[in-house]
Amino acid sequence: FWSFFLALRTIFMRRDACEVWISQGSSGLFCDIVVAHSVHKEWFLRSRREMSVFSSAWFLKHLNIVHYLTIALESIQYSWARTPRVIAVSQSVKADILRLFRMDAHRVHVVYSGVDSEGQFKPWSPDQTKPDQREDFLRTRDLNPHRKYSCFVAHEFERKGLEQVLCAFAKLCHDFPDWDLMVAGKDDPGKFREMSRELGIESRIKFLGPESKIQNLFASADIFVFPTKYEAFGLVIFEAMACGCATIVSKCAGASEVLHDGKDALLLKDPSDLVELEMRWRQLMGDDNFRKSLSEQGRSVVRGFSWASVFHHIESNAIECFATKSRCKHL
Repeated sequence: FWSFFLALRTIFMRRDACEVWISQGSSGLFCDIVVAHSVHKEWFLRSRREMSVFSSAWFLKHLNIVHYLTIALESIQYSWARTPRVIAVSQSVKADILRLFRMDAHRVHVVYSGVDSEGQFKPWSPDQTKPDQREDFLRTRDLNPHRKYSCFVAHEFERKGLEQVLCAFAKLCHDFPDWDLMVAGKDDPGKFREMSRELGIESRIKFLGPESKIQNLFASADIFVFPTKYEAFGLVIFEAMACGCATIVSKCAGASEVLHDGKDALLLKDPSDLVELEMRWRQLMGDDNFRKSLSEQGRSVVRGFSWASVFHHIESNAIECFATKSRCKHL
């Protein structure tokens, strides 16, 4: 509800005619620029189709007023004739806005998100004055530093595909006994712990919970697996690649639009296809040279998406809006 009331508050704020107001998502109404990080209506419609009609989950979703308030805010933002422009974080978000709301295509601009690939998110750097950083990090998480690791990181395990990850990993465990899987995120792991026990892979899975030093987890892993069902962009993808993880991600993620299958990442056509996920994952686990090449090429790609570049593009849009409003004021 906080976002809804925050958005209403912006209606009554005093505004100068030459100010440029920028709203991050649905945090403001009647602004000059809206930065669209996702389209809630699109995910609401997709998730509803996947549910059994009249199931408890179906009723909970349909009775949750937050969904309808958020969709109402989106409708106002993207249908309001005087909204000069929207900055979408991916082409898929732009396509969703144009399809679901009455907005002219020339007013929606795509600016991909960035990553701090030279500061916070980067591979471990050799330092003879310090103990092995990877070993130190893994031991503090009760993990064996002599094993290889794939990782899955998310705050919504169901939507991001953890069930598919566990099922695929169960098929790979026997052939790759030196590999384990790290799972990190704020979601409740109860259902998935039980699933790992039923699949007989409980000893090979480490549920870490919320990880405060996620960059260290990525730098300590070899592979990042992310078969998400819907992702407007997926900043976590860029973060993992910046840290040197060879990455498997579904084409449902907006970040996949700038990646090239087999060159800098492995792209899944269907996140629910366990055969495809197992095959691509097996390819990385079994070929050290290919995994290293994918890691290096992936890091090279995301280094081209800095936050400075994102700021420059948003600033350019703001300057154009300011110039337009200034001209209108003097007419």
